[in-house]
Amino acid sequence: MVMLPVGVYWGVQRASTYSRWQTQFRLAQSFTFILEDGSALLTAGPDTLSESTLVAAGNDLRYAGDSLDALRTLDWDHVNQLDRIGYALVRLQTNLSTYLGNLTSAQRNTLSGLLHALADKILSTYTNYARFTSGNPSLWYFGPSPPDENLLKATVDLAVNWPGLPPLPT
Repeated sequence: MVMLPVGVYWGVQRASTYSRWQTQFRLAQSFTFILEDGSALLTAGPDTLSESTLVAAGNDLRYAGDSLDALRTLDWDHVNQLDRIGYALVRLQTNLSTYLGNLTSAQRNTLSGLLHALADKILSTYTNYARFTSGNPSLWYFGPSPPDENLLKATVDLAVNWPGLPPLPT
């Protein structure tokens, strides 16, 4: 008789957890699409970017940050790591025109590539369970849960250090 309430409770908890994972996936996907769009705008072309391109890239950085903020509300266990990534994006967004003005075209390409890699790493971090399932985990799935700790650490390191680029303005 006691097993029925325990089983129902367990099933509800599992369903809630998997629902949260799906929401985290959608937010990570949104972050990725928006940041990749912004990173494409920053690739080297003309020596100077037009004002409209800078505004669009800055908006993409802000919208990506909004997606990251929403993801942070679902993943309180990793709020510090996500905050560090978000802080780096805010610093870049608020100083975008000045920062890009001081970069060579090769460094702009590096920045674009780093933002693209950052976006891909966030998506991979929050979809690690998909490597062990056919998409949605079944009720009986007991594999690793998102986020992938090693990928998240690598993403934070990338966002904080900006390898190959001058430091972001503070």
